[in-house]
Amino acid sequence: MNVGIEGILLLWSVGSLGRDGRTLPVHAVLCALCMARTGPIGALAGAVLVGAGLLAWGALRQLAPQDTGVTHARWWPVVCAVVLSAAVVRGGVGLPQQGALVVASVLAGLVGVATASEALAGCAAMLRTLNACVVLACLGGHVPTLLVAGGLWVSVAAVALLVMPRLSWLRSNDPHE
Repeated sequence: MNVGIEGILLLWSVGSLGRDGRTLPVHAVLCALCMARTGPIGALAGAVLVGAGLLAWGALRQLAPQDTGVTHARWWPVVCAVVLSAAVVRGGVGLPQQGALVVASVLAGLVGVATASEALAGCAAMLRTLNACVVLACLGGHVPTLLVAGGLWVSVAAVALLVMPRLSWLRSNDPHE
């Protein structure tokens, strides 16, 4: 079984569950490597994705909490993502192996969005999910889908950059803490 860079992307996606934006640059590079194998448009889209991932990381890292301790409550989303990913990869769902691995990465990101304990972790999981959607669009060769996924990525990043500082400010002024 040749898993290639898509398999590493899936492992990184599952390993990033519950984490903040610090995993975005590596995730973007892995996505860019997946897309570069599809041709010049994929390589260009990958370069744009890496740049956008670095900018998002730079903006969101200021809002990240200093404590990155692992809690036991975070492991159940990982188990859910692994089970869903194994079902997709094993079942194939009519996709080539690379496509099935990227679909599993999208599912892992959605599990991260659904189970995020903090808004920042949920936002980072949504950006990782959209990274994988961009890769899936490149693998399928669908330029309109690539543009829609890229537009969604920009929209989520813009909302995050506008809303997250406000949420951080509200949390710091909370009299109950």
